[in-house]
Amino acid sequence: MPELITITELAAIIHKSRLSVGNDVTRNPACLPPFAKIGNKILFYLAKVEAWIEAQFTNKSNESSNKSLLETFARSYFYTKNVQFGVLVKN
Repeated sequence: MPELITITELAAIIHKSRLSVGNDVTRNPACLPPFAKIGNKILFYLAKVEAWIEAQFTNKSNESSNKSLLETFARSYFYTKNVQFGVLVKN
């Protein structure tokens, strides 16, 4: 059976407080590795935690979000540049 770790153990591995990881579970679960709630415990597969940490270093999981962020910035910049005093300026 794969090894499971608790929030406390994950917090020690990623150098965050247990409280911070617990808050992320409820408020921002996308910033954590996959987890399961079994009874009243939150558990993580150690192998998935290790893979998630590796992905953070290689930025493979962030390529699509970086592209989306760039597109959002470009749209925002274009809109801001072409709107003066609430009126769209046509070039």
